[in-house]
Amino acid sequence: MPNLETPDELADAIADLMGSYDAHDDERCSDTRTSCRTCFVGKMTDRIRKAVFNEHLLRSKEVPRLALYFGPLRGPGHFMHGPNGESEGGLLAQIPWWDLGLLDAGLLNNRKIPDRPDGRVHWVAGGKPDLWFGFFWWDRSEDERPACNSGFYVRGFGPAATAHERVLEAFEYACNVWPVVVDRQLYPLQLVDIKLVPEKGT
Repeated sequence: MPNLETPDELADAIADLMGSYDAHDDERCSDTRTSCRTCFVGKMTDRIRKAVFNEHLLRSKEVPRLALYFGPLRGPGHFMHGPNGESEGGLLAQIPWWDLGLLDAGLLNNRKIPDRPDGRVHWVAGGKPDLWFGFFWWDRSEDERPACNSGFYVRGFGPAATAHERVLEAFEYACNVWPVVVDRQLYPLQLVDIKLVPEKGT
């Protein structure tokens, strides 16, 4: 199929795939289910333009992007950190469905992930009214005690319906915001699973 750059071209290509058409008839072509080829292309073009507009409107309403980090930073101890040094209490209030019990190894333990740091990053998506991604992994790079873990918590990547499409984009954004965490890792971080079932507490 050739490159299609406009709604008209896409509608015309769809019409080619749909097969043969009858001659134009005012009464029949006014029916949403039947049309001559010209009327079909016109209706399909309108539908495509509306879909493109709605997608643009949806993305324009996305909340500002933010990547928080939970875990040890410049020393042992697990706390929530913002990119601009925000206080932990204010940051935790933004994601109340993931309490400290879940953030501090609970999400990993709920999935029965063995406490063996290897760079494997697991994820979940949830939250209202804004969608948040949680990325979490076992981590001994800063705090060597057992059950130490790290996590990125990210918003600004669309509604839940698009989560599977944008999870990697959200993870890469968090890694770019927190190079101090990524660069210290003993194993390269790798996103390994797909899960959109809310964890307990979401």
